[in-house]
Formats: sequence, C-alpha cells, structure tokens
Amino acid sequence: MMHAPVRLPDSIDHACSHCARVERAPTRQLPADWLLLVGNATTAIICDDCAPAARAAALAQIHETTRAILRSIRPNTDDRHLAHMDASLSDDIGADELDRVAIAIECEDLFAIKIEDDEASAIATIGDLNRLIFAKTNHASIGIHA
Repeated sequence: MMHAPVRLPDSIDHACSHCARVERAPTRQLPADWLLLVGNATTAIICDDCAPAARAAALAQIHETTRAILRSIRPNTDDRHLAHMDASLSDDIGADELDRVAIAIECEDLFAIKIEDDEASAIATIGDLNRLIFAKTNHASIGIHA
C-alpha cells in the first residue's frame, strides 16, 4: 500500500524560549536544523531578537564549565586568569601538552562533543576553547554565532 506524501503546512507557529513571543514562520524559510540543542538535555527555539542574549547566556554557561575544568586540571591557576576569555592556556594558565589533552578529553565528555586533534592544537586561549565548544554544541545552526 502506497501512502500519499505528507504535506507540510504553509506556516508554523513557534514560541521563543527566551521571551515566549509566538511567531508564525513560513515552513519554506525554516532551516532543517532550526532547533538549538544544548548538550543532550535541552531543546529551545530562539527568535532573532533574543539571539544575542541567548548567545551571551550560552557562552557564559560554557565559560563557567570550562573554568571548572581548567581549575580541576591546573588547581594552582590564578582565578584572575580563568576569568578572561583572552587568557592563554600556555602562558597564563600554564597548561602543557598533556594538560591540553586532558582539557580536550574533559570537554568532550562534559559537552558530548568530539574535538579533533587539529582543532585541539589550534586552541590558544580560553575564548578559543569556549567558541569551539559553542560551535560544536550546535548553537550556530540557528544563527547564534560566537
């Protein structure tokens, strides 16, 4: 038995997870990956007006987690260095190559992502690490860019 193809509605209503405003969007304009996935736990839809605030909130949450990772791997690191996105992993944090591998592995585990060797070697600052995690946790797919 052959089924007729499913016809999508011309438009769909969705509510922003930040402001709760309901918008109607033509289905032809919705990208295939219009859902924001944070780790494996939360699904949200973000409107264009809230995207900057959502970006800042997501980066702040990622930064808090990476600070905790760095603090666990390099416990004697000065908290002033951990607070700055431009802090160098090598110079300011004192991370050697083994520490950098441990940081990447811990981030992969906590954020459920895969960091390739070439990506890991390109991470020079805390900000680089946070932006990589941000991109890999699928935030950029709906237009929220680091």
